[in-house]
Amino acid sequence: MNSKTIAGSQKLSVLEKVGYSLGDLAANLVFQTLMTYLAYFYTDIYGLEPKHASVIMLTVGLIAAFGFNPVIGALADRTRSKWGKFRPWILFTAIPLGVIALLAFSTPDFSYKGNNCQFEDAFVWQEKKKIKMIARDMGFFNHEDGILMQSKHGLKWDLPKIAYYGADKYIQQPPPPAYLKKYGRFERPQLLFLNGKPAYLFTASQGGKYMTSSSFIFKIV
Repeated sequence: MNSKTIAGSQKLSVLEKVGYSLGDLAANLVFQTLMTYLAYFYTDIYGLEPKHASVIMLTVGLIAAFGFNPVIGALADRTRSKWGKFRPWILFTAIPLGVIALLAFSTPDFSYKGNNCQFEDAFVWQEKKKIKMIARDMGFFNHEDGILMQSKHGLKWDLPKIAYYGADKYIQQPPPPAYLKKYGRFERPQLLFLNGKPAYLFTASQGGKYMTSSSFIFKIV
């Protein structure tokens, strides 16, 4: 029996072997990428807290294990087609799987903040084993305030907080002339330290007595 089976068997060609392996390769490109990279992406790139990323991945895993996978398995077992049970599922779900894999690494902004989150004129220093940064906001809150951020190692930063507001919060100025396009916002923030702590904030702004670039100094309390 065994000898007849072996004698009557057909040897697979190299092309058939490659074609068979490519099916498994395609699936594992998605699955292994999700398994090895998704947690890092959520925490270090998208900026989620580790506990929130863990809850998301655990919830999705439980839904897949006890809900989605059994349902799809049952549907596949009941499938009758000229291609067999599973080939239609492999063929017609390939594109949706690719789209869903891309969406897993999308970064929608669900906050009420601006989506042009940039800053400029950064001043960086180290204080109490933390790296801190003060800069002019260019879209996280608005384009007038200053922002303050801190980090443990300089690679991942906390969400910005407002460090100082626009000029209207502190002084009253006449309406800006037409030739001034950046009127009333403080730029180029720099700090003066006393006894190792920030004591004074130096900025520049269009406006002031001569309606040019004027210096403004704040005492930090």
